Amino acid sequence: MSSNESAPAPTEPESSPTPPAVDSPPATAASGQPAVEADSSVPDDASTYSDEVKSFTMSLRSSIYDYEYENGRRYHAYRAGSYPMPNDELESDRLDMFHHVMTLSLNGKLHLAPLDKGVKRVLDIGTGTGIWAIQMDTSNLKPGGWAEFHDFDFHLYSDDKSVETEGKVITKWCNVLLDGYDMLGRESTPGPKLEGWAKDAGFINIRQTILKYPVGLWPKGKHLKEQGAFNYLQLKEGFEGLSLASFTRAHNWTEKEILVFIAGARKELSRPDLHFLYNCFVVCAQKPE
Repeated sequence: MSSNESAPAPTEPESSPTPPAVDSPPATAASGQPAVEADSSVPDDASTYSDEVKSFTMSLRSSIYDYEYENGRRYHAYRAGSYPMPNDELESDRLDMFHHVMTLSLNGKLHLAPLDKGVKRVLDIGTGTGIWAIQMDTSNLKPGGWAEFHDFDFHLYSDDKSVETEGKVITKWCNVLLDGYDMLGRESTPGPKLEGWAKDAGFINIRQTILKYPVGLWPKGKHLKEQGAFNYLQLKEGFEGLSLASFTRAHNWTEKEILVFIAGARKELSRPDLHFLYNCFVVCAQKPE
């Protein structure tokens, strides 16, 4: 029965008078919000309703999975070009591996911010494929709450100058890659700027930690060796995805030129005498009460 139809009169014996019909009040949702109106353009034919639903959801599905493809890799179509990394399964696997690298760098912790035990409301922004969020929680930052930011200076270097002396291809790859991101309007080296951004945003009790990320099996110690091994794998397998958008869109390299070039970079990355490092910046900051 529709909400604006008259309620039917109750069945009574013939000797009793029939009470007047009373209009039903407009329906409202349990939340107190106005009732949801029906679309009068939807066909009433039940036999074709299933087909109508399928057609409608297929059009939605095509927009949800509306990706762009470049050089054999899949990219976001939403705000195309704003995020220069692929979003395909190869990239998801690399991000999951990098999550392990980051967790190792924190000695198994999921954060450095001094959170209360049993914290229930955590906002997850840009943490990869969702592994970190599954291990934590979700929601908003309230006054007194803590924010924690992780980002990088991806210029590869070494403490013993082995990379600076012998890593010519890797050094060039880093410079071209990061310059390309800057040319595309993306901040290529955000790590060193996190602390200043937190101050500018009005956060207090700001704490910065700089972590060295080794690449390869060269470090001493089981913990650093494991971190370096996984970092080596995610970078070696990620060269193509990291490079393609930057090199083609900003520098006009061809796919063939890129593949030849990163083959040389992979070769240098596999040299055990080159002790690759890069820095991760972790900034914890508190929102004022």
